Amino acid sequence: MDTRAALRPLDEVAEFVRRLDEYRTTAELSDAVEAIAAAVERSLRALLRGDRDAPDEHRLAAIAPASLPYDDVIHSLRSRDRVSIELAGAVHELRAAADRARSAESRPSDADVAARAVERLRAEIRALAPESPAGAPGVADPRSATPDPAPVAVRRSGEGRRRLAWVGAAVALLFLVALAWVLARGGGGDYDDAVTAFRAGRLDAAAAGFERVLDARPGDVSVMLYLGRIYRRQTRWDDAAGALRAAAGEAPEDPDVRRELGHLFMDLGQPQAAIRQYERALEHDPEEKLNWAGLIRALRATGDPRADRLLRDAPPDVQAALGGSRGG
Repeated sequence: MDTRAALRPLDEVAEFVRRLDEYRTTAELSDAVEAIAAAVERSLRALLRGDRDAPDEHRLAAIAPASLPYDDVIHSLRSRDRVSIELAGAVHELRAAADRARSAESRPSDADVAARAVERLRAEIRALAPESPAGAPGVADPRSATPDPAPVAVRRSGEGRRRLAWVGAAVALLFLVALAWVLARGGGGDYDDAVTAFRAGRLDAAAAGFERVLDARPGDVSVMLYLGRIYRRQTRWDDAAGALRAAAGEAPEDPDVRRELGHLFMDLGQPQAAIRQYERALEHDPEEKLNWAGLIRALRATGDPRADRLLRDAPPDVQAALGGSRGG
């Protein structure tokens, strides 16, 4: 995936981001937050347009807001794990900050919201980039941010030796932490390989990888959730149900697991069963717009009049994505 186009809008507002802590008036901060929010949206749309595994209708419509609403852009990217749930949450907070900015009601904390969203989005886009040789265009070398310090004479005093001892201890501690992390991940690269395969659309390879990880880490909810998603896309309904029920047994209040169970029931033509799962997801994560959208769609599928009432209370983006309030 060529991620340079997705990074370009963020580069264009880098000065706004750099100066977030310097703005002294609400008007200045509001202008910056609005510009940053617009850049984040352009970046996500460019990311979707450059995703070869995305549905063609999504890629072709990604640039035009009228053709593909912002929420659908995020949902499409989330469905293939191109962006994390944490990033989706950060974007939601940024959009709320942009709404306040348009009403001249910006808060000082909105500067942190904007900086956090850009930082996470930039990191996740770079994580999607294929490995490139040093100096390749479009791939920032973190060492290029500051010049190498001028060489200095080695200190042989007691202070210098103590400093070296502290550095050595810190390096040893970092090594032990890294080793513990690797061991906790199963000692190999199965998990990361499985995630990479999933993101590339190689579902058979991803399933095999996650199954190996689950053997080594039984009860891992994130692995079971991945398997549930994969099996559902492969129409392996019984396997999907087994993985998701096991995940729900380990984490009964996890909103991601409940939402995925809702999707499974919808795929199986059981919207009534899906409603309860989406309700639980929304109860435990009311900030996640996918929970609102899932519940409203399930209610509509059963002809339940609560759908219209819920839509009127839903976030504006959900209202826009689902065609606005009906009957109201």
